[in-house]
Amino acid sequence: MIWILMAVVVIVVLAVVLWPVLRAPSATKDRATYDMEVFQDQLKEVDRDIVRGVLTEAEAVSARIEIQRRILSAGRADVEAHQTSSRGKRIALAGGVAIAIPALALGIYLSVGAPALVDGVSIDNESANADVQDEAERAVLRLADKVARDPTNVENLFLLARSYRETRQWDDAVKTYKQLLELKPDADTYANYGEALTVQAGGRVTPGAHDAFLKTLGLDRTEPRSRFYLGLEQAENNNPRDAIAIWRDLTTSAPQDAPWLNTVRQQMAQVAQSASIAPMSVEPRHPLDGAPLASAAPSHPAPAPTASFSPEQRQMIEGMVGGLAARMEQSPEDFSGWMMLGRSYTVLQKPEDAAKAYEKAVTLKPAELEPKLQLESALLATVDPEAAAPLPARLVSVAHEILTLHPEQPEALFVAGLDRAKAGDKPGARKFWNAAQKTGAPALQDEITRRLKALN
Repeated sequence: MIWILMAVVVIVVLAVVLWPVLRAPSATKDRATYDMEVFQDQLKEVDRDIVRGVLTEAEAVSARIEIQRRILSAGRADVEAHQTSSRGKRIALAGGVAIAIPALALGIYLSVGAPALVDGVSIDNESANADVQDEAERAVLRLADKVARDPTNVENLFLLARSYRETRQWDDAVKTYKQLLELKPDADTYANYGEALTVQAGGRVTPGAHDAFLKTLGLDRTEPRSRFYLGLEQAENNNPRDAIAIWRDLTTSAPQDAPWLNTVRQQMAQVAQSASIAPMSVEPRHPLDGAPLASAAPSHPAPAPTASFSPEQRQMIEGMVGGLAARMEQSPEDFSGWMMLGRSYTVLQKPEDAAKAYEKAVTLKPAELEPKLQLESALLATVDPEAAAPLPARLVSVAHEILTLHPEQPEALFVAGLDRAKAGDKPGARKFWNAAQKTGAPALQDEITRRLKALN
C-alpha cells in the first residue's frame, strides 16, 4: 500500500514539474517592463512627498535623478536573454527530470528513511514542530550555559544576546547586552542595548536607552537606529520640532536605497501633521549638534491616545483587554504583560485599573524607573490637583521613589511640590517646583510658574 501511494506522489510531482517544461512558452511581461512600472511609481511618490512636505526640492531632484538613472539602465536590458529554449531541448530536459526525480527520491528514502515502516504510520506535524521548538530552546540554554562557564567569551555573549532578541526574551536580552558592553563597548552593541531597552519598555525610549543611543553616536555618528529612536523620544515628549529636525537630518544623509527610509519619512509626516508643522520649515539637526536634547533628563510619558470609540468598538476592545487581564491572573510574573495591561486601561480611560496593573509591574521590578513613571501618571489622573484634600499617600510615595532613582524627574518634582503646598509647607513646595522648572520640561513650565506666583 505504501509503495502504491509513493508511486502516485511521484507521478503527481512529475506532472507538476514537467508541464511547464513541455508546454510552449507563453508571452510574459519581461523584467525590464516590470522595472519601468516600479520606477514610474517611485517618481510619482517623489511628487507626493513634495506635496506632503516630506522632501525639499533639492532632495526631490536628487531622488528623481537616481530613479531616472535606474530607468535608463533597465531600458538597456536585453529582454531576449529570457526567451525559452527550443522544443527539442525542452523534451530532452523533461526526460532527464523524469528519470532523475524518482531515482533521487528512492535513494534518499533508502538512505535516511524508514523502509521497514508498515502501512498506517503517520507523522504528527504538531509534535514535530514542538520538537523543533524544544530543540531551539535547548540550544539557547546550552549557549547560556557556555556563557555562564566563560563570561568573557565575546562571541558567545553576542550570539546569546541575539538569540534572546530573536526569541523576544527582552529582559534576558537587555542583561546580556549589558554584560557584552563591558567587554565590547562599540557602537553596534550600544545601539542593540538601547533598542532592547526601548522594546522592553513597550516602545518608549527610557533614560538608559537615551544614554546608550548618545554613546552609540559618539562612536559612530552615522548610526541610523540611534538617530531614529532619539527623534522618536522627542516626539513622545511633545517636542515635535526637535523630532522632525533629527529625522530630516537622518533622511537627508541616508542612502536612497536604505530599506528604512520610507518608514522614517512616514513617521516624520505623521508627527508633522499632528503638530501642524511643515517639515521643510525645520532645519535638519544631528542629535549631537547644538544644545543638548530637551529630554536628556527623562520626562513623563505623554498621555496615551484616548480616541472616541463607538459602543461596538469599545465592547470589542474591552473584551480584548478583559482577556489580557484574565491571562495576567494566570501569569502574574509577566512584567511586560502588566505594562501592556496598564497601557490598555489608560487608552480606555480607566486610570484606577491602570494604576493597579502598573503597581503589579512595580512589584516585579522595584528598581525600574519606567513602571513607576506610568504608575505616577495613572494615580495623578485619579485626583484633582486643585482640591484642598491631600494627595493620595501612594502617589506621594511613588513620586519620591522616582526621585530616588532620578532626582531631576520633572513630574515627580511637581507632585512632591504639590504635596508640600497642600500641607502648607510653602518653602518645601518652592524648593521642589524650582527644581522642576530648571529641568526645562515644556509641558510643566506654565503650570509651575502659576503655582510659584500663588505661593507669594
